[in-house]
Amino acid sequence: MFAFLLFSVRIHAETRTIQWQSVRPGLAFDRIYDPVYCRKGSRFTAALLIDPSEYRFEAFHFSEMEDRQLRTAGEWKDLLGAPVVFNAGQYYERFTHMGLLVREGRNLGSPFIKKWKGLLVEEYDGDFADRTRVLDCAYQPHDPSGAAYRFAVQSYMVLDKQGNKRIRKSDLLANRTSVISLKDGRLVLLCTEGAYTLYDFADFMRELDLDIHHAMGLDGGHQAQLAVQAESFQYETYGLWSTGARASLGNMAFPVRLPIPAVIALFPRSP
Repeated sequence: MFAFLLFSVRIHAETRTIQWQSVRPGLAFDRIYDPVYCRKGSRFTAALLIDPSEYRFEAFHFSEMEDRQLRTAGEWKDLLGAPVVFNAGQYYERFTHMGLLVREGRNLGSPFIKKWKGLLVEEYDGDFADRTRVLDCAYQPHDPSGAAYRFAVQSYMVLDKQGNKRIRKSDLLANRTSVISLKDGRLVLLCTEGAYTLYDFADFMRELDLDIHHAMGLDGGHQAQLAVQAESFQYETYGLWSTGARASLGNMAFPVRLPIPAVIALFPRSP
């Protein structure tokens, strides 16, 4: 029994190594296996390493499209011709984005939500590694109007620069999407194939061999989606597990590719 407990502690404390595979200049990918924190479904999480000097972020909302159609991440990717598309933050019943969703200084979402302290931004000036990052609005200067940003999406903080969790403990299960700002200026996008509690997902992130500066969450559940088409490499994942059921209830997965109203796309800065 003592040996089993010691082994369990060592599993939880072990740093998880990421084997990055370059899929095109400025983008690297891995599927990270997690035998500890994932509660339901596939134990793999897609990880995308992004160099902001090579790629710009762009926000899109269905209301500005000519046909005003909601689309899955893969359909958004095909429409936009972007190598990477993933889900934005949460939205209201009428599909209005919750909080800032900014493109070229214009807010496509709703007014700034004071209780949400996460803000993924690209500012207009400075080196790309400095101006494209996750801001912690509890401690860092920010523009609640969004006008100062070429790109911005608002959501909730998961981890701060001290590695502290900024979410409440809950046993709600869902697929998860998160954006991590690294101390070297690069960013990492995580999109889980299986279901996590948000609290456990934060622990999973803390055990990755990443020098995390800030981490913020995006929408989860069926809205957690990622589509990548880079040279010959292709990958897509769509959330199966909704936040509507608790871990103790043994919730079922529903294989639905849910159309979503807003996405974030990556585009090369040069051809």
